[in-house]
Amino acid sequence: MEEEKVLLEEKGIIITNQRAIFGVSTYEISNIQSVERITVEQDEATKNKGCAMLLFGVIGFIFIIIHFFVINPSSRILYWDERILEILGYIFLLIAGSIFVIWKDTMVIQHIVRISDNNGAHDAYQSKDVALIDKIVKAINQAIIMRLTTRKPKIDTNS
Repeated sequence: MEEEKVLLEEKGIIITNQRAIFGVSTYEISNIQSVERITVEQDEATKNKGCAMLLFGVIGFIFIIIHFFVINPSSRILYWDERILEILGYIFLLIAGSIFVIWKDTMVIQHIVRISDNNGAHDAYQSKDVALIDKIVKAINQAIIMRLTTRKPKIDTNS
């Protein structure tokens, strides 16, 4: 049996020539057919947050514009104080800003190590750090190549 050699050990991930360990999940290199990096795109929920942020921002901006440029302070057309539009405008802008902070955090692209074996594809690890993901993919590919090149050919004893 071949000696186990560590190819990568970083952030709780250990890749050897015999296995890939991601925290509590272990994959035998001999069962892995391929490995790749996948980049996750925005989902619908993230896009909806962006639309809500834009909507609240536009509404807030319109209220403030109406307050400062449309309503003549000397005329009392409205039944409530004209400052209510300014206050509403700032409230809507504050909501838009809050949505933006949340939206910005969810917009970060995730990169995934996807391992394929006889049972299908498995997302083994994900991170925002593309360099780490590329190191993992490279180490697993190196382990697969090491496994294939150190395999002893079968000798046919019947001939």
